[in-house]
Amino acid sequence: MIPDSLTIDAARSSIQERTTTALALAEAHYARIQKEDGEIGAFLTLCKERALAQADRIDRMAEIAAVYPLPRGFTGDERRWYRGLAYLDDSVIPVVEPTGFLTPEEFQRLDRASAAAAFQRETEAAVQA
Repeated sequence: MIPDSLTIDAARSSIQERTTTALALAEAHYARIQKEDGEIGAFLTLCKERALAQADRIDRMAEIAAVYPLPRGFTGDERRWYRGLAYLDDSVIPVVEPTGFLTPEEFQRLDRASAAAAFQRETEAAVQA
């Protein structure tokens, strides 16, 4: 069961400490939505399969025990692009360094554009309702 006061920080900590999984949290939330949304009507559309797939990816990321330095053979710009390599299920996974691709100003522009797009979607939904 999900506590009513579960915060995103508490959920993240629970996953990191392995007291729960992202998949278990997602399933519990969907069970609660199914139980209570008939009364409330808070959700117009849901995509449970997509949410569960994303939760599974989060759980797999939580399994990464360490990020190892890039091998010495990486000598070019890729040293800025990647934080290192992780090993999971006999696979080598490059761990991206976000600041290696975008400057802080570009992150701010993306955040502003995202907020503007969200506002536009909310406005359009309100007009259609």
